[in-house]
Amino acid sequence: MHKYKIVLSDGDYFYTRFNGTLDEAKLYFLGHVLNMGTERDHLVLCVSVEEVEAANV
Repeated sequence: MHKYKIVLSDGDYFYTRFNGTLDEAKLYFLGHVLNMGTERDHLVLCVSVEEVEAANV
């Protein structure tokens, strides 16, 4: 499984593991609106996906 850095339109980012290539992760995340709110909605757009760790084979 690969580890990716997901960058959001408000400047925040998070790391996630994704079982797919960089191109597949970009198709899944890029351009999609994510709700990062906890008590209230906080909608942000995914603007960048970077691979930070390759899968351990």
